[in-house]
Amino acid sequence: MTIVSPRAARVSLLLAAVLLVVPLTACGGSSKDTTPIPQSITVGPDGDFTGHIVEVTPGMTYAVTTNAQIQAGDDTANNWRRGFVRFDLSTIPAGAQVQSATIRITQVAPTGTPYADLLTNLQVDHIDAGAMLDDADFSANSLALNIGTISMDATTGERTLGVGVQVALDLAQARTTSDFRFTFPIQTDNNGDDDFAAFIAANLIGGPVLELDLLVPPP
Repeated sequence: MTIVSPRAARVSLLLAAVLLVVPLTACGGSSKDTTPIPQSITVGPDGDFTGHIVEVTPGMTYAVTTNAQIQAGDDTANNWRRGFVRFDLSTIPAGAQVQSATIRITQVAPTGTPYADLLTNLQVDHIDAGAMLDDADFSANSLALNIGTISMDATTGERTLGVGVQVALDLAQARTTSDFRFTFPIQTDNNGDDDFAAFIAANLIGGPVLELDLLVPPP
């Protein structure tokens, strides 16, 4: 008869436990895969914050139109007109990394000849429109001026602009939206004609969207 000491018995039990744990660890049974998962989503515009603002009296009176075309240029009274669009970021998963973000929008036939008369490309500013689109947003300080050109001419059809840096910044600053302002840097050509570029409204097919490529934490 073999007598096993209590100490030897404990060592044997410990060794058996180690032999059970090691294979599980080696095959990943006790570790979680933290590799981010690629995900692509498309975010539609918020119509209540998408449209245009006309500066009726410089620095004093403005006409705000939402759920309408995004327009930029001037009019028969030589009033400056700027377009606006907002995208809701609340559907982006927490902790997601923005790999790319692109505004996709459709230009329709302009009124007049804004690109010829205003002699510039249509630029986009990154802004924070706050709780609502209002007079202050027309000339409010931008988060970044002229982040890119959305259109260079009056040709109708689709236009795109990469805004990955701006969307990532909005998320990092805990903003729940990304807001953009469309503007010609020249206010008016003073010729008394309607001259403005126009893009399909938020509530219509072909309206603006924000396309996102993300890296999302695993569940």
